Amino acid sequence: LQDTDQNLLAYLSRWIGKKNVVTENTLLLSLLTALDASAAAIAANGALKAVKTLVNTTLDPLFAVGASFLTNQSGFNFLDTLEDGNSRPLLQINPADRTQYMIGGRALHVVSDKVLPNKTTAPLYVGDFKSFGTLFRRQPMQIASTNIGGSAWNTNSTEVRAITRLDAVTFDAKAVAAGKITLA
Repeated sequence: LQDTDQNLLAYLSRWIGKKNVVTENTLLLSLLTALDASAAAIAANGALKAVKTLVNTTLDPLFAVGASFLTNQSGFNFLDTLEDGNSRPLLQINPADRTQYMIGGRALHVVSDKVLPNKTTAPLYVGDFKSFGTLFRRQPMQIASTNIGGSAWNTNSTEVRAITRLDAVTFDAKAVAAGKITLA
């Protein structure tokens, strides 16, 4: 810390903050992956009907009103290639936000294949995610450093630690329906 003009503690704080977001997302995604056992199959043949059925019959109408979709890159690529009988694409661009895609008027959110990995199929979730799960934060993330405690005194160094106390729980399991996209 003393031999550089870079603000290493600020850099570490930003880096730890990003890791905290990853931890929160991992907790929330673990709630969704618990739905995979009952996920509806979506194959290339009849995919449009399967996606519509997922929303229309599997998802409770109470949650369908504010529903959005969530998938990974592989699932997005599959959905992006689907067309109806008139050669119109399934995915539509949101007129209010040209970078956002929609399916039947519902937003489609895409995350990396690293964040939401494929198993033998690509995941597709639809529903009201705010009603589905809740993230509880016991306390805000705490970052502390010392140059006296631990082994810092012996090594003439500064030690940094971060503590975050949180958990995620399912609030209403019927708020989200899951699908499994068969990849070619």
